[in-house]
Amino acid sequence: MANNLEKKIYIHQNLNKQELRQAVIENKTYKTKPTPELNKDIGLLYYDTILKRILVWDGTQWKMTQFLDDRDLDYGGDTFIEDIWTQTNLIPVSSPGTSPVLEWKSGLTMSHIPNTYSFKPDDYIIDNVVPAYKYGSIYEPVLYYNNGITASSSIDWKLERGVVTLYSGFTSSINEDNPPLLSYWKYIGNKGDLGSGTASSDTTIIKIDDTVASWIPPYNTIPFSYPIVESDIISITVNGVTIYDYIYNSGLSTITLDEDELGYTIDNLDVIQIEINI
Repeated sequence: MANNLEKKIYIHQNLNKQELRQAVIENKTYKTKPTPELNKDIGLLYYDTILKRILVWDGTQWKMTQFLDDRDLDYGGDTFIEDIWTQTNLIPVSSPGTSPVLEWKSGLTMSHIPNTYSFKPDDYIIDNVVPAYKYGSIYEPVLYYNNGITASSSIDWKLERGVVTLYSGFTSSINEDNPPLLSYWKYIGNKGDLGSGTASSDTTIIKIDDTVASWIPPYNTIPFSYPIVESDIISITVNGVTIYDYIYNSGLSTITLDEDELGYTIDNLDVIQIEINI
């Protein structure tokens, strides 16, 4: 009976820097979690026995905390050249349906993952999702109730690593027995070929002392014998150091490198490598 007793406290308890030992915070689920007041009760917390995480009320919504061992979780492993998107220049800021490198994956069915508030796709992998934070809100994935109606914007959910998670728990319309549907924009363009669509790539290695006499100091301004488009410049290195700050002059067909970034003045002993689309 002692475990069921409860003493309500109506004033703050100042422990005077004394330790709170062997304390257990409230164990709840989305059905039994505390009911905080909007813009009040900031810092209210409980341990969600389904999510297996501590949730903290920030005044407007419940936020999930991370544990120190989260750093040991596998978030996708190494990045390989063959996984790099090489036609992102064809992802538009509007009218994504006009892009040849995008595909709208519509109304994909999902199943509940036991002992979680999460859902995984049925017989397919959610991958190559175009990130809305980079390309605009038009690329936000869309969640639907299982009747095809768009889910309420008040539902706190995220699509992470191919899994949809409801951070505030199930709702009457999305739960273990009523999994949601999902739509998203998928990148289907080239990967790993370092091209920009129909173009292939080429690497031009330039040694200043081997070039035409017209290349005179300052050597950080590089003349091209043929016109190029700035978007075709993939990378520039000087003696193996990648240069990110440069100015391309389309009228003169020159590239001017930022010597301040290098920390020294380029001379006729330096090797400049420029990778461009051709």
